[in-house]
Amino acid sequence: MTVRSEGQGPGASGTAELDVPELVQRLARDLLPRIGELADRVVDDVVTAVPELAPSGSDEELVAIRESTEQNVGAILSMLAFGVVPGAAEPPVGTIKVIRQAVAGGGDLVTMLRGFRMGHRAVSALWLEHLGDAELGDRERHEVVRYSSERLFTYFDGVSEQMAERYRQEYPDGGVRGGTSRRQALDDLLTGDDPDVDAASLSLGYDVRLHHLGVVVTLLDHGADPRAAIERLATAAGATAVLTQTIVPGSTWAWLGAPAPFTLEQVDALAALTVDGLRVGVGDDGRGPAGFRLTHEQARDAERYARAGAGSAGHVHPHRRVELAGLLCADPTRARRLAEARLGALAVREEATDRLRETLRTYLACGRNKARTGEVLHVHQKTVAYRLVRVETLLGGPLPDDCGELEAALLIDRTLDCT
Repeated sequence: MTVRSEGQGPGASGTAELDVPELVQRLARDLLPRIGELADRVVDDVVTAVPELAPSGSDEELVAIRESTEQNVGAILSMLAFGVVPGAAEPPVGTIKVIRQAVAGGGDLVTMLRGFRMGHRAVSALWLEHLGDAELGDRERHEVVRYSSERLFTYFDGVSEQMAERYRQEYPDGGVRGGTSRRQALDDLLTGDDPDVDAASLSLGYDVRLHHLGVVVTLLDHGADPRAAIERLATAAGATAVLTQTIVPGSTWAWLGAPAPFTLEQVDALAALTVDGLRVGVGDDGRGPAGFRLTHEQARDAERYARAGAGSAGHVHPHRRVELAGLLCADPTRARRLAEARLGALAVREEATDRLRETLRTYLACGRNKARTGEVLHVHQKTVAYRLVRVETLLGGPLPDDCGELEAALLIDRTLDCT
């Protein structure tokens, strides 16, 4: 991947081509001599977060974890330093030892995957620390972080799947009734057929008891990466666990998990992210098996509602932001009839009236503040005032004190605009 770089780094000037893979390789090679030191730091973080990996805390257990971690850190740095395809990675031999050790101490696949996620977080933090010390311009740093983050996620995702498969090979029963498959466990949870929470968590490699945010991703551009986008969402939301399932080509479901509830502020923050080539719906916070199912349904609804609106591509759509629009437009024919009745001549599909409707929407959203409306629309407040006079003329009278029905009509109009 080559991008154009303008005035980046110390003494940089003009415009130059930036070879991001080559830059990442150079930066990663600088860390190769420090593999042992980095592994020690990762082990400290992982064992602190997931003590079940070393149930007795013996030297033998810690040595096994240290061996596995050093092998993984070495594999990751080699991948970045020499351009190795991340999807080709398999769990290092040391990781298999830790699987057996954790199971002997009463752990399971959920324990292993949680430890692996903590390792991912620790390695990513060390890599970002290294990039922070490097002499990089803002654009260089942005491109390096984006490129390397995608490769790190692909590596950990691939190895996690391989590790889960290796676990199932060694422990075919695994405490799961009848050897329940991952897809069957997911289907049981989503249909509400009295799922065994322990068995489902084991099969999925994801603790179903957590708080969840459901995510539904639709691929709009074949160059986009749904899994990398999901990882960004997980980081932004502060999730400690991620479950991802590709349903059909172009459609990916995911659940972001955390021990504490996701706040409204955390969910709203996701809407600020851009997801080029994708459309993403996100559900509300839900807990346990019932919340797992409900937040997924909400995410599907959010993606479907957003699909009908203009500019939905490349954006994240939290359910609570589009729920009202979805309910209002459940019967599109009746909804459109209501909007046209309330808007009158303002509902005409022309460039001038389209602009007036957008001005009115913004004006009401800004608490009827003309100056603020002008700032949002990037026009002078006198222009806003002129447009509002035109709005009132088309509506046949002044704006009412209570604009609830008018706001509903505008919401319907915008939602059905592209249908």
